[in-house]
Amino acid sequence: MCQASKSKRSRTVSGEGRFRPDAPVETGRCDFDSGPGPHGDGSTTPEPKVTLSYTDSTADKVSLKLTNGGVLDLYRGPGGDARVLHVSGGRPNKSVLSGTVKGRIRRTSIPVLVGLNGTINTLTTPPFIVGSVRAT
Repeated sequence: MCQASKSKRSRTVSGEGRFRPDAPVETGRCDFDSGPGPHGDGSTTPEPKVTLSYTDSTADKVSLKLTNGGVLDLYRGPGGDARVLHVSGGRPNKSVLSGTVKGRIRRTSIPVLVGLNGTINTLTTPPFIVGSVRAT
């Protein structure tokens, strides 16, 4: 079952300090159930995916997608730009992170990308300008 949620809460990210309590934290989760699926067992159920969409400070619409399991946590600043994208629970060499940017400028920044741990990252520059990539 895949689900997405939005909440307003203060979170601490290692080495980054505390984010403002009013900065939205958007979470998408995609877990595999124990039943059959497209995970090498020959079934035909659709692959699970998580999609998070937001509007950045330049009014571009940004969509991030994680397929084949995992969780996305997006920490945003007060202007709406991403500050940290945390990927967890992805399946090494199976889960894929991708995204699109639509709008007038068609570029967006993700200063810190954390926790890929084998997740295949297909975010390209441009449109995504990724600062540092950290394992945890």
